[in-house]
Amino acid sequence: MFLDDGATLNQSFVPVVISDRPSSPPSLLLLAPPASPLSEGDVSVVCVAQGFYPDGVTMSWSEDSSGVTGDEVQTAPYQRQADGTFSQTSVLKLGKQRWSSGRTYTCRLSHPALSTPLSQSTSLNQLTFMKPSCCHDNVCLGDVSVVCVAQGFYPDGVTMSWSEDSSGVTGDEVQTAPYQRQADGTFSQTSVLKLGKQRWSSGRTYTCRLSHPALSTPLSQSTTHFRNPPPSPAPPGDVSVVCVAQGFYPDGVTMSWSEDSSGVTGDEVQTAPYQRQADGTFSQTSVLKLGKQRWSSGRTYTCRLSHPALSTPLSQSTSLNQCM
Repeated sequence: MFLDDGATLNQSFVPVVISDRPSSPPSLLLLAPPASPLSEGDVSVVCVAQGFYPDGVTMSWSEDSSGVTGDEVQTAPYQRQADGTFSQTSVLKLGKQRWSSGRTYTCRLSHPALSTPLSQSTSLNQLTFMKPSCCHDNVCLGDVSVVCVAQGFYPDGVTMSWSEDSSGVTGDEVQTAPYQRQADGTFSQTSVLKLGKQRWSSGRTYTCRLSHPALSTPLSQSTTHFRNPPPSPAPPGDVSVVCVAQGFYPDGVTMSWSEDSSGVTGDEVQTAPYQRQADGTFSQTSVLKLGKQRWSSGRTYTCRLSHPALSTPLSQSTSLNQCM
């Protein structure tokens, strides 16, 4: 358009940017509070969504099973990163007594590029219970160790105890290690209950109980083992076996599945694109979809992983009849 001298153009122009960049799902990082704030004041639990495109994540919090909103949740505006993706941070502010209650706090993240929301949880005191694995046909061939791990507590000074049904268990069969200080300033401690195979297979219930000054009530977890349990019922619908590779660099893993000794391919295998994590490494997930009759057959399903940094492939296997 040409204008005569002195003429003006009274028209607005709106720039339009068209991008063919594909959508990118976010990764989720949950940062639990360090130990020190417990003696100073409020606690901040930080949730970071990163690497997503386009903008438009939804971040929410829950305390146990109840949603948390209001002034205690502070979600910052999203920020554009150098690579064109976005990040966003949400902070949950808690009083030290509330954080010390042992409740579980969960950050949940939704985004258009995610088929299902992401979530991560944390609590002041976490109790991990590891039941022993049996050898064959649900029969344990030697002594059994039941392991109880307390982690993420501050200050030190947990009390870990065991019971068999309603009776306390003490003596040489209980081996509790000294507590260990972790990198974030909290502590962890492990206790092991040693049992003979006949005692483990008796059907009694074994319970690990944990007390700590920051807990209003003790934490506990239990397990029971029968030598000849009833057959496990078939699941009501299809079954998904999930294999996750994480912490590798560079990208370029190869994930494959087998059923007993035969390879499995086709529509029943769904392998997602790799995702870059906050620390620069990569992760990738592969899902094997099985009908309930096929899963109930007792066959063994194996996920195998190859990567340039591995001298030999990694593999893990599972089946319905696997003794837990």
